Amino acid sequence: MHKGEDWKLAPAFVAQSDTRTPLWGLLDVYERLTDADAAGDVLARCRVCALTGADTFLFLKGGAPSNGTKHMEGTAKGKASPCRRADHLQAALYLAKNAQGGNRTRVVAANGTIRRFMQPKARREHHLRFVQMQVMTRSPHAFGQNLYVRMFLDGLKAQYSPPALDTVAHLLTELATFVSDALRSVISVAKEQYAGVPFCHVVTDLWTEEHSHRSYGSLVLRLTDLEAGTARELSLGVWRCSGRHNYKNIRSWVANRLSFLGVELQDVSSATTDSGSNERKAMIGFSGAWRASRLLTSGGRAGRARTGCRNTMAREFLERARGTIRFFEHFPVEALALSEIVVPEDVASRNLTQDVVTRWGSTYLALCRLYTIWPRLSVFFRSTSLSAGQRKRKLLNRDWDVLRQLIAVLSPAFEVTKASEKSAATLAEIFVLVVALRKTMLEDALNVPLFPELPLAVGGAAIETYIDEYPDDAVIEIDGRLYPCVLTFVDETPGQECLDEEARTAVYVLRDEIDRLFLNTLDNSKNWLKNKAVLSSVYLTPGGARLLREVAAWLEVEDPIDDAEAAVVHMCDKLIDARGTLATEPTPGVAGGSGSASRNPSEARMEARSSLTHWGAGPGATPCTSAAARPQSSASHARMELVAFSRLSETAEREPPLAFWVRHRQQFPSLYILAGSFFGAVGSSSSCERAFSLTGGLVSEERSSLSVDTVEMHSLVAANMGMVPTQSSAVPTLTRAQARAFRDRMNSFVPEEEGGVDGVDEWSSGESPPPSDDE
Repeated sequence: MHKGEDWKLAPAFVAQSDTRTPLWGLLDVYERLTDADAAGDVLARCRVCALTGADTFLFLKGGAPSNGTKHMEGTAKGKASPCRRADHLQAALYLAKNAQGGNRTRVVAANGTIRRFMQPKARREHHLRFVQMQVMTRSPHAFGQNLYVRMFLDGLKAQYSPPALDTVAHLLTELATFVSDALRSVISVAKEQYAGVPFCHVVTDLWTEEHSHRSYGSLVLRLTDLEAGTARELSLGVWRCSGRHNYKNIRSWVANRLSFLGVELQDVSSATTDSGSNERKAMIGFSGAWRASRLLTSGGRAGRARTGCRNTMAREFLERARGTIRFFEHFPVEALALSEIVVPEDVASRNLTQDVVTRWGSTYLALCRLYTIWPRLSVFFRSTSLSAGQRKRKLLNRDWDVLRQLIAVLSPAFEVTKASEKSAATLAEIFVLVVALRKTMLEDALNVPLFPELPLAVGGAAIETYIDEYPDDAVIEIDGRLYPCVLTFVDETPGQECLDEEARTAVYVLRDEIDRLFLNTLDNSKNWLKNKAVLSSVYLTPGGARLLREVAAWLEVEDPIDDAEAAVVHMCDKLIDARGTLATEPTPGVAGGSGSASRNPSEARMEARSSLTHWGAGPGATPCTSAAARPQSSASHARMELVAFSRLSETAEREPPLAFWVRHRQQFPSLYILAGSFFGAVGSSSSCERAFSLTGGLVSEERSSLSVDTVEMHSLVAANMGMVPTQSSAVPTLTRAQARAFRDRMNSFVPEEEGGVDGVDEWSSGESPPPSDDE
């Protein structure tokens, strides 16, 4: 009889499977005699206490063994008799050496004796490290039970039991709290530095899980760190985006997510997206900078052959090339035979790569790899052991001609696209690349690699040596290999080598797409010379005003200088008196790069890599000095500095804009703030695509439900792991109620029932019409 109920002795195997523990061997287990209110509760009698004649009964709610374990440890450290304490200490040692889950972590020496019991604070430190490792490796909760992981932990001579699923979620909340506070601190400091000028540049993209109704949105902020003089990306992670995906609801979702980290509407300077028409329409009004990404990726899309495209012959060729690549993907024996073919001039064996529909540069990379692997392919397809069906996968000689010509056509677009995806790329630098791309596509001839043959040099060191020894040779670098090239005319020219129909059509398509999407004189929303974000960024670049005039004259359009200056003056009016001072000395290493000790490619090798015809050939400006005293940061002084900068810009050579402004921050203190705001604009949403690659693995079917329920915290911590301190004591400890409140704030967005929010003009300037769906 216990608490008015009758209990009967039962064997130990009655315990539930999820509460299996070595503790049952130390207890006599009793069950209720009645079936009423049977919830798995058990009554246990301690056998260790019975050895000294004491009867100790333990009530285990739901059969959970935690109270029994606590009894063994508490009695061993309590005020019982020495004999009874020794018996319970031996029992606690037995439980410590045979732990099977739970969060009661202990440290056991190599000889099996207990060195110390880990207090809750010490357990939290180990659990936090486990959660960080789980986040960084993108592993499910079963990661802690992996055999390799268990063997690794055993090698540390510490018997560690990973935390329970609920504990992992709680610790992940604590880490997300610390990261969000750190992001708010960075944004708060930037607000003070920019003194009222909009400084945040938002990158966003939407993604819907395949065969599911769950949708997610990624947000990345970019700003220019005025102290360091470098561009900085702040990833806000991936968030669930519920509700209808119309532009009003998307705009409301973006505003809600930004406000969670303290970004207000007036802090946003521009936005970038690669998503569909509703997403692009929602971003109208930030400043139009989002168009940079759409246009750059369209350059690669124009060269890709698709069903219903204008280049049907290239589409047919790509189908044949993809068939050859898929052949080796589906037949591993043949792929192994291909990789084992020895080519003395190219000992580095590489596998063929398949292009991916969602990645614009993958077609170019797949063609380059196919070109460089020609020596092995030619040997493979001469084998007499191949069947007739396998021989059909061989590319003909004419196909190889089309392949090398398409590489030459797609190379400039790929080069511009990759440069725009750099985290530090400014719109001014991307504008120069866009002009160079158009100029390259309008050339009468292109540098085309010769028919596939053995490479002249393989690897960076060998390429540098060859270029130094033969500086006059016409060469081009493809996939880390150096090949000879020949000047090939685009249009048919008698007596000259010309492009085939497939490559020539691709050039024509690229020309039309560049003018339609970048420099469209019929639609200002697709004209970079009417885009205020682009104009302002270029105008504040050394030699930028001269560049704008030259490009406008080349295009035979209206001079955009007045519009660019008006946009900068408008931002000057938003500048208020700064409450702090910026660093007066340039940060070491800012103007000279990242400080990496790795050797940069030589100028000759960069010419071999690049296929662009750049605008102008100025090497860079010589640093100018000035004894001008720093004025107070205000709108009037900023306008005066703008006049002085315009005079300097007329004679200055082009150079990376941030390096120039870091050197001249004392000469133009107020204008430096505006320049930092403009140069933070983003030209590509590739950072959001990388975030989705992470999230796609988190929400897959084989992952635990923890990752799906906490995807926002998981992605936030993973993207900002550099902010997590090494000392766990710096991570705030939250109660269950505080953790629940934080998660509720993260998921506080409620979509509007009928298509979004009222008052759409809150984020829109009304200057640009909604983009058409055919963009």
